[in-house]
Amino acid sequence: MQIKGFSSEWLEELKQRNDIYDVVSKYVAMNRKGARYWGRCPFHHEKTPSFTVYPERGSFHCYGCHESGDVISFIMKIENIDFYDSISYLANNVGMQVPELRDVDAKNSREDKEKLMALLRDAARYYHSILLKTPKSMEYLKKRGIKQDTIVKFGLGQSPNFSEIIATLRSKGFTDKQMLDSGVASEKNGDLYDSLGGRLIIPIFNSFGNVIAFGGRVMEKTDFAKYKNTRETAIFIKNKTLYGLNFVNKVRQQQKITDLIIVEGYMDTIALVQAGVQNVVASMGTSLTEQQAKIMKSQVDNVYICYDGDAAGQASTLRGLDILKAKGLNVRVISMPEGLDPDEVIIKSGVEGFLKLKEEALPLIEYKLVKLKAEFDFSNPDGRSSYAKRALAVLADLDEVEKSAYVDYIAKLSGIDKADLTKAVDTKAKEPAKEEKSDNRNSAYLNACRFILLSKLSSKAYAKNEFQRDMLTDSTHIKIYDYLVNCERENIPPHPSMIYELEGDERECAEIINCCPNIGKEQESKYYEDCIKTMRKEYYITLIAELTEEMNATKDCEKQLEILKEISELNQLIRR
Repeated sequence: MQIKGFSSEWLEELKQRNDIYDVVSKYVAMNRKGARYWGRCPFHHEKTPSFTVYPERGSFHCYGCHESGDVISFIMKIENIDFYDSISYLANNVGMQVPELRDVDAKNSREDKEKLMALLRDAARYYHSILLKTPKSMEYLKKRGIKQDTIVKFGLGQSPNFSEIIATLRSKGFTDKQMLDSGVASEKNGDLYDSLGGRLIIPIFNSFGNVIAFGGRVMEKTDFAKYKNTRETAIFIKNKTLYGLNFVNKVRQQQKITDLIIVEGYMDTIALVQAGVQNVVASMGTSLTEQQAKIMKSQVDNVYICYDGDAAGQASTLRGLDILKAKGLNVRVISMPEGLDPDEVIIKSGVEGFLKLKEEALPLIEYKLVKLKAEFDFSNPDGRSSYAKRALAVLADLDEVEKSAYVDYIAKLSGIDKADLTKAVDTKAKEPAKEEKSDNRNSAYLNACRFILLSKLSSKAYAKNEFQRDMLTDSTHIKIYDYLVNCERENIPPHPSMIYELEGDERECAEIINCCPNIGKEQESKYYEDCIKTMRKEYYITLIAELTEEMNATKDCEKQLEILKEISELNQLIRR
């Protein structure tokens, strides 16, 4: 049997040789309790460990966020890589040879990516060789304080012009299409040219240290943008990339890393690493993304955000704070001197000056309150009152102890009596909360769908209770439903591994295949029926929401009564 081009026997051997506890424990501190290991989940914020590894099953499950799977899907999630890269990582981990893919489409896709990697590797070597023999560029780096060994470590390079890289890559057998697909080349009037011609070249690596793209910096005053990246490709997605993470991973193999410093650009990262600050990554621009925050959460619990001291950098800091907090990270903000970048602080004050700024970093809430203060005129009562109202809104999501501490802080800043502020907080707390769709309800529905589909794919005897296609909302789930219907029509038994061939989301496919609720065999039938009820209930709730919206939009009384009757019937079905 083939799964994404690999034999099931080979994949089983790969999983057996990569003991799941050994792999997971490199990322998560775990304690043994009976036959299981427990730790704090790397995929969501939690104080009490609910992440479990089952060595005998070769699987993991989090009872908090409901992430689950085997060692392959764990590496996919934690390293933010695809199925094939996860396979390569694990095979390399135990010295197994990755077999040639038998599936033609999968093989071609993998070969295309490998050719892009090879092209980028050769391009990086070429750029690096040009830099080393270009005195003017070497002098530029020397003036910026970048040492020779740092140039080598980061593979810095130089594009001499807009044409030489094209000729060089062609001489190595790479096609024009491959150069365009890699982002190294761009096209104008049918001719190719270097996308970063004439710039200092900074290779961008994935978490394993493979070149996946390039950044370019101008070295002279010009009207062109100071920084420019090669465009996104099949192997480079900017919002999922953290520059410098590969170097952090190397350090983490030797010592524990408890926090990450997030800077804005490549040169900031390079300067800090050269100065001895090893736990630093760049966000590839000024705006942090949820995907980047998720990667950070898989690495550490604490982050220091350190963007430039200019207005744009400070605005980006504020945007990034809530994204990081939402992923459960403890956030502090390093305030840079006005107009200075982190690498300029290193040049001016040394690493000691930067580390002093880190020690003085403000917690997220305090930073927000300080920045908010600058927006108001504190010389008059209206300004202080307006500040206090806005500041109290910042405290909305804090627990009571934190609120009390920050109310005192706001009172000192605004000059408003603490008792009045506390009264305002208490009044706000008594306001009815807005109804929000429960994350727990969503998780229960998602896991119910996964178990139902896996049961049907496995032809379980108890999986007879039917459900409608409309009850599914996930596109991958719908494709699997259609596959099951087709199997029934053709009188062919379904097989779980076939879902990887349906062009759905491969991570969701892995979740379904590795779905393992904490129940015994004798309880599976009842659990299946409970899952059907959960699926139907969620479907009915969705229908009620749609009908309510329709009812509110019409002024026809008869129509409203008809809709009310439908809603009543659906509510009765939910209560059954």
